[in-house]
Amino acid sequence: SHLDKVMMKAAFMTPMFNGASRPVFTIDSSSGRGSGKTSLVHTIGDLYDGLIDIPVSEVKTKISEEVKRLFFYEGARTKRVVLIDNVTGFFGNAGFASFITAKSISARRPYASSVESRNNDVTVMVTSNDAHYDKDFITRTVFIFLKSHAPTANWGATVSTYIDKYREEILGEVIGTLQRDGNVTLPGGTRFTEWENTV
Repeated sequence: SHLDKVMMKAAFMTPMFNGASRPVFTIDSSSGRGSGKTSLVHTIGDLYDGLIDIPVSEVKTKISEEVKRLFFYEGARTKRVVLIDNVTGFFGNAGFASFITAKSISARRPYASSVESRNNDVTVMVTSNDAHYDKDFITRTVFIFLKSHAPTANWGATVSTYIDKYREEILGEVIGTLQRDGNVTLPGGTRFTEWENTV
């Protein structure tokens, strides 16, 4: 739908958003598997130089210190996209819900004794197969619904090559759009008012 296309554009732009907090993007499809949900997230991750992949089993009931530590491995501090792939059934985790809106992430750095912090500037993207959220978590997410499509030969490689070639131009356009079209005042629709008005 048109709304899903708009939200997909927002998903590509949100990792560049520098505001207080941003929603989770839940990507689902009535067609089930094979609709490109995971590929979409990986494409967004490619644009922002990779992503952090967290197994759903690690966050379905709690968010552990081991999970938080993933954000402090070498090379992970600059990652802005998080993938939680293939969520099914009921998903409700108060700790993870709080993590979404926290201003910072703190954990003991791998192979070190000190606790470090980084700004919580990551955008979490969940691929879902008809998952059901609790009342708290559902207020922290926006949805994108994809339709199934006929596979296109070498689509992934073509897109990856395009991003590698034009990454600076694409990110420049994202920044320009946020600066040019952001900071409008809209009727509040979610708990992420600053994100709504900017993205």
